[in-house]
Amino acid sequence: MSKASFDSLFPNKQLQPQSTRLRTYTGEEIPVLGSMNVDVKYGKQSKRLPLSVVDTGGPNLIGRNWLQKFKLNWNEVYLTTTDSLNSCDTLIGKYPELFKEGLGTNKGVKGKIYMKENASPKFYKPRQVPYALKAKVDTELMRLQNEGIIEPVQFADWATPIVPVLKI
Repeated sequence: MSKASFDSLFPNKQLQPQSTRLRTYTGEEIPVLGSMNVDVKYGKQSKRLPLSVVDTGGPNLIGRNWLQKFKLNWNEVYLTTTDSLNSCDTLIGKYPELFKEGLGTNKGVKGKIYMKENASPKFYKPRQVPYALKAKVDTELMRLQNEGIIEPVQFADWATPIVPVLKI
């Protein structure tokens, strides 16, 4: 639960220290202010569960520990607010390049491939493409090149042949 929601729902309650560390999907740590046990009721079910309060904004979320305790009717569980739609429009306006049509690219980030120290380069010759597929393979390779997904190289120490598979 966000600090703002906690303050509005429990104005005179004190939080207990919490040792649990929370992280976002991308790995950033979420600052936890503390926790308290609360009585939770859903339909005819009621439980006393721990509530964590975080120092961030956004919607309040139900954790896996709560979901395991209740039998939810998923046909009734949903949330749509005009605030979330407005924030989407704001994000789209602020970062239009992220929402444009087509495949995006990630520029300015270097990747690293970890290999065994004694790994030696392998170069495999290309397989013969069946004549009936040659035009389709060439067209797809050109499309991938035009979209910036692949790029031609003159020389390489490592290579493996493509395996064209027709989608039906």
